[in-house]
Amino acid sequence: MRQNTSPTPVNRSIVALRSGVATWGAVCLGLAALSAASTAHAEAFYAGGALTAPAYNDPINGYGEDSGGHGPGYKLYGGYQFTPNVAVEAGVMNLGRTRDTGGSATLYGGFVDAVGTLPLAPQWSLLGRVGVAQARLSTSGQDEQDTALKLGAGLQYEVNQTMAVRMEYEHYRFSSAFGSKPEVGQISVGLKIGF
Repeated sequence: MRQNTSPTPVNRSIVALRSGVATWGAVCLGLAALSAASTAHAEAFYAGGALTAPAYNDPINGYGEDSGGHGPGYKLYGGYQFTPNVAVEAGVMNLGRTRDTGGSATLYGGFVDAVGTLPLAPQWSLLGRVGVAQARLSTSGQDEQDTALKLGAGLQYEVNQTMAVRMEYEHYRFSSAFGSKPEVGQISVGLKIGF
């Protein structure tokens, strides 16, 4: 008996997501290398954290049809500033929960982002980010792990040489959680501290 060995739509989506993330990663690393070669060195480690307000655009495994999200959530991260305009961040996040009368769903995990900074005025900068997250989606019925493409934008205000306040919106698009592609957004306000 012959078995069908053609890729399923879910497998094709995962391959496409990984390919897209790898392409963006290569582009970001290339831009970082170019920036490092052409600008003054601004290497520095930093850390930060933020409180977040989640917005679930889709139910997770059937839970959360009646609400957009409950929080607060949070994120903690560390980063390395390659140039004044390019950094890489890695951290952990908790995207709060969504619930309805049947149960609830929570999301938490880790992420890696390439972060770009564009100065707007003295002390003010525009932030943009692209990255990938790996999360555990826990529901009243079952748990599952999934990968998400992550995009974000926001503003940063530099309080002084080592401290900045950030306000951002980040959007996660999961690839195949519970047979669907749920999307979750979050607004965050937090601090970044340089070393």
